[in-house]
Amino acid sequence: MFRYLAWGLGLLFFWVALLSPVLGQAQENYALLVGVSNYRNLDAAYTLNGPVNDIPLIRDLLLQRGFARERMTLLADGVEGADALPTRQAILDALERLARTVGRGDYVYLHFGGHGSQSPVSAASAAQEADGRDEIFLPIDVGSWDDEVGEVEGSLRDDEVADRLTAIRNRGAFVWAVFDACHSGTMTRGSPVEEKDRRLDPLVLGVPEGAFAKSRGGRGGEEDPGVSPLQEGESLPLAADAGGVVTFFAAQSTETTPDRRLPDGDPERRPHGLFSFTLAKVLNGNPGMTYRLVAQRILHEYAANRESATPLFGGGEYLDAPVFGSRPEARKPEWRVVRQGEGLTLKAGSMHQIGEGSLIALFPKPGAAEKELLGHARVASVRMSESELVPVARGDGSVLDPGQLTATLLHGRLLERSLSLGLRVSPPQSPGVEGKKADHLLDEVVAGLLRDPPTALRLQRVSPEEGPDLRLLIREGRLWFLPPNAELVTGGAGRTPSILGQGSTVELREKVVASLTRIAKVTNLLRLGEHMVGQEEYRQRLRVRGRVTPVQREGLGQAALAALQQGRCPGLPRGEPFEIDPLKNPRLGGCDRVDLVVENVTEAPVDLTILFVDAEFGIAPLFPDNSQGDLGRIEAKGQKKIPGFELHTTGEGGDHSGGREGLLFLAVEAEPGMAAADFTFLAQESLPKERGGSARDGNELTSLLSTIGFVSPGGAERFRSRLPAPVVDRTDMQILRWDTVIR
Repeated sequence: MFRYLAWGLGLLFFWVALLSPVLGQAQENYALLVGVSNYRNLDAAYTLNGPVNDIPLIRDLLLQRGFARERMTLLADGVEGADALPTRQAILDALERLARTVGRGDYVYLHFGGHGSQSPVSAASAAQEADGRDEIFLPIDVGSWDDEVGEVEGSLRDDEVADRLTAIRNRGAFVWAVFDACHSGTMTRGSPVEEKDRRLDPLVLGVPEGAFAKSRGGRGGEEDPGVSPLQEGESLPLAADAGGVVTFFAAQSTETTPDRRLPDGDPERRPHGLFSFTLAKVLNGNPGMTYRLVAQRILHEYAANRESATPLFGGGEYLDAPVFGSRPEARKPEWRVVRQGEGLTLKAGSMHQIGEGSLIALFPKPGAAEKELLGHARVASVRMSESELVPVARGDGSVLDPGQLTATLLHGRLLERSLSLGLRVSPPQSPGVEGKKADHLLDEVVAGLLRDPPTALRLQRVSPEEGPDLRLLIREGRLWFLPPNAELVTGGAGRTPSILGQGSTVELREKVVASLTRIAKVTNLLRLGEHMVGQEEYRQRLRVRGRVTPVQREGLGQAALAALQQGRCPGLPRGEPFEIDPLKNPRLGGCDRVDLVVENVTEAPVDLTILFVDAEFGIAPLFPDNSQGDLGRIEAKGQKKIPGFELHTTGEGGDHSGGREGLLFLAVEAEPGMAAADFTFLAQESLPKERGGSARDGNELTSLLSTIGFVSPGGAERFRSRLPAPVVDRTDMQILRWDTVIR
């Protein structure tokens, strides 16, 4: 992808650019939306189905946020009402037209969806690309490698886009640029789910295998996958009073990002770019957020769904500006409600983070005062953009009768969200006649469990095409627990969790139930985090600073190497410490030390729980440490230094393989006169180890988290849990993630 501009503005100009949209000085909103689906000169196998749906989705979102259609340029194929096809020249012309049109205080949104790739670095940008690679975006008329010119004909290089972004910013406009494409050299992952990666191998474009080594010219540089891929162009310097910029990228440079039918489980789901869809979902459900909170919401969505890609976000302190330059609003989201006879249809659905059971307050007009409340309704069924409502009793016991209303258009305000608690499982294929005895035993156990699951487990059997949370695979005498869109890794770093098919049918069933319960618990805890990121105040209660002191691995002697491999960390030499960026995903190794400082940025005390979530669905309490007398409370404007810990890649028996791990910070506003809230009871062992959990009585949040841990009644409601507004309003959840690797 593109390497983003490094900006060095003076403090005065920075604050002017940051605050001018907030102060209402923005003049106009402009947008350029680019979506490429069918490439003229490429094989039909490389057609993308997502951009044709992404562009209308983003267009409609912008229209709802105050953008005028006449100030939008849509360059897309297969999209009704598009202004032109997304050719290289049309894209460049549109960017240059923006640079001529915008003025100081204006706002520009750019969205690029399609294939990305890499080409050998051009002479103009050789000094900037240490790895010898240019990231390129592929317009609809992209050609093939031209050996005489030394580039892919018709492609759009990162430095070309960077120069045009600089020209727009030099006019004083603020730019938000979103790139839903990827440029990884990694081959497409093996997955039964119907999806296609938005990257094209350079070999498909005719780039010779040796061209990258030649362009690197012996510099030996390596690409940093965590660097946002858009650098400043050579030909156009950035003005001292330039407007700000925020950049969102769908994946790191070593990763891919997919097209997929979304939303999962919806019978009306359509192909979308995963990143574009998730971005639109976050923006639709949460008005008035900052870019940083949007980014963290996206990361929570990815974590909850165990997506393998890691989006990148650039912008520095501009990330704390309000999205679209609008003033943050501490208000509940609301949408139109259409009445047809006795029926009520809310014009919002799963795309707006509405779920079955969500509570809606009905009003006669948008922004109405509470005294104008007509009644309450709950969501009975959800589609992507619409939901059916059923009136329910309000506080005084009265129930709205839609048939008695004269108006056919109402407005619904979200009062209470609903959290999905079901674990959607795709069953394994039959082992067949050649399968091992253990394979057939596992198949029998899993089939029986899916036919008659324990009430508390909330299993939902779905096909691989319906968007499962978990795929089951039986192979070589093991039951493997796979993420929905990842390939099987049977050994080494990032090994897929599994259990061995040994024991009686009863014993195996108990092991499978215990494993699925642990997986569901982590999945639901991360789902809860999607709803708790700065929910109502559009800012978080916590400021988390993580500092890593890595092991100095170069030059280690045999004794030190043996100690490192065995997880004996004391005495190992240390490298230069670095800070963990919450919006990035660093690669850490065994014995690397993590130190934390957590600051309460609010005017009220908060109770803090920190949980370590490992790659094998284990949850370990990090803070408070009850054995040390920690209370977990941080006073208003106070901070807490958390004792450091070291990462381990060798668990008992050397069975910890590393993978995506991290810390979950759960902060709840302290209740006056009450003991500090402590949620360390959510701890559980990693797969396949087994340990009993414990439930606690207490406040509403404790009850909600106990429900996530499957201490709940049965019945039709068991697949969902309500999120009462007071709980959501008082709670903040953050995630600090990294990849633990075997080195």
